[in-house]
Amino acid sequence: MSKKVLSVILVFALVLCISACKKSESTPYKCTTCSNTPKAAAANDHAATGIYKGVVVGSSGIITFDLFNTTSTMTAVMILDSQAVNLTSTSTYVQGQPISAVFTGTMNGSPVTINFSCDAYGGNISVTASITGHPGAIILVMKELSTALIQCFQGSISGSSSSYNGVFNLVLNTSTGTWGGEYNIPITGPSTTGGASTSSGVNCTGCLGAPSSNINGTLSGDYVSGTWNDGMGDTGMWSGTRTL
Repeated sequence: MSKKVLSVILVFALVLCISACKKSESTPYKCTTCSNTPKAAAANDHAATGIYKGVVVGSSGIITFDLFNTTSTMTAVMILDSQAVNLTSTSTYVQGQPISAVFTGTMNGSPVTINFSCDAYGGNISVTASITGHPGAIILVMKELSTALIQCFQGSISGSSSSYNGVFNLVLNTSTGTWGGEYNIPITGPSTTGGASTSSGVNCTGCLGAPSSNINGTLSGDYVSGTWNDGMGDTGMWSGTRTL
């Protein structure tokens, strides 16, 4: 093979490589297992029944509640530290009324109990958990509508010292422009926060205690990242990828 032909081949290969790299860099991360359309039935949009999705900290996880969405049962699936936990409830429900249900299951042979309640329209949601091996775990969920997809992100948070290194998970409803977050760091333990969202990112002011504290993040596909400031001199970074 002549040097000229070899040079042409090498140049062509280099161009292909550069093109592929640029395409990879410019393509936002995409969760291939996540649904891009709501699973909630329209009949449940203004009722306690339906689909609720959320995140767990005190480790890191996600959870989905199916409350008579298209069936006559109430079930939930929690994925905590990559382990799936199936939960069921025998609690009763009267149509048009609030829901108060106890979900039970097992994880590593130990009991898991999750208490769920909401008003007759799916608001005022309260979720508490008792998970063996995960004391203090907290759960934050949002109601999904047939017109409003709920997205859940799992990630991490870091700061100026190891006291700020931990878990940061986020629930996002882009249709209503709201988000809720949970973080678990050594200096505070499991805590919740939240704010406003747009199609390009999330933000809040005063959401970390001090009036001047803030969290800001940018969305790129199914990846979100940003900064935080506690308003008292400590700052840091956070990021997460969509897992539900």
